[in-house]
Amino acid sequence: DRDVTGVQTCALPISTVRRRLGVLTHAGMLAFRTDFARVEAGWLTAVVLKLRVTGSAVPAVGHTLVRYPETRFCVAITGGGAADIFVTMQLHNISDLDPVLERLQAEHPGVAVLDTRVVLRSVKSWGRLLGLDGRAQGIVPVDLWASMVRVGAPQSAGMFRY
Repeated sequence: DRDVTGVQTCALPISTVRRRLGVLTHAGMLAFRTDFARVEAGWLTAVVLKLRVTGSAVPAVGHTLVRYPETRFCVAITGGGAADIFVTMQLHNISDLDPVLERLQAEHPGVAVLDTRVVLRSVKSWGRLLGLDGRAQGIVPVDLWASMVRVGAPQSAGMFRY
């Protein structure tokens, strides 16, 4: 009753595949992601934030942010500007932003919000073109295996162009 086409293709018993996937998932080496029409799930508001970090390491703040269920995208910013982190969040209501920021600032007192923008409409999400209702209307394939070329930054900066 299950579609095991992929398992049959790799010529391994289902129990072996299940065990190996369990090991990889438990070790944090494999994660599953799903995307959905966020408006349908009550996530009506998207915001974009630029944050300055003092007193805490930028990676520590980033690791905290990515554990928040509201965080959709989080990156460190380099290049000498005032902001250290760029983050997008999905919220049920714009009033939910203050508690999230209070929680972050309680964990990392040196975090300051430099800029906040409300997203009026998302037109693309992870390779899906979105219609006015937030549902997928088309596809722009994401090339996960595209070669990465480091651009104008030291080795540790992590800036890539695909």
